[in-house]
Amino acid sequence: MKYVKFGPDSLQASRLALGTWTFAGDSLWSASDENECIDVIHAALDAGVNLFDTAPNYGSGRSEQILGKALRGRSEALISTKCKIDGKTSQDIVGIVESSLLRMKRDRIDLMQIHWPTDNQREMDEAFHAMNLLKDSGKVRSIGVCNFGVGDLAMYGHQPIVSNQIPYSLMWRVAEQGIADASKALNLSIIAYSPLQQGLLSGAYASLDDFPANRKHTRHFSS
Repeated sequence: MKYVKFGPDSLQASRLALGTWTFAGDSLWSASDENECIDVIHAALDAGVNLFDTAPNYGSGRSEQILGKALRGRSEALISTKCKIDGKTSQDIVGIVESSLLRMKRDRIDLMQIHWPTDNQREMDEAFHAMNLLKDSGKVRSIGVCNFGVGDLAMYGHQPIVSNQIPYSLMWRVAEQGIADASKALNLSIIAYSPLQQGLLSGAYASLDDFPANRKHTRHFSS
């Protein structure tokens, strides 16, 4: 496994991370077995992966709970999670992050990310205020963003963010339309999600008809 410097503390993160959206067991991904999810996490650790990504809205906290259970006692593991900020005050966001810490049984989140930007200036200001408070208190090591476009980065690039998590695959290449370059110009680490296009590029399915019913009706497969 290759590792790269990540964040201001010279952390070494594996080039490959494990995303845990599929652990949600929701209508999109269908049921998931907790023990199998834990086995996947342990296999990733054995392969040298040390960065694990989750979110509280993945199965209403289920993904975070499974990840916390699997990584108990594994101090080498780095955890990134997220927070949706729509309609939230800074106090709301602090509460959401503290709930994530409880679910994962951690004292600190290595990378706390704004899940999606909004066009509401107050919401964005409240979100960054909360993130900075959490960082200052030691509950968050670094602040990141997800799905930030060129305009978002221009407006909020002065904030102490270390990463931008964006979709990127052979079929989903919007990152090449200036987003990757704008992120690099701010010295942000780029975290690519859905590199196998939610399984479409994995080689596991011979045709669209083979996909699980719920997933093949999403925007990626129905057009």
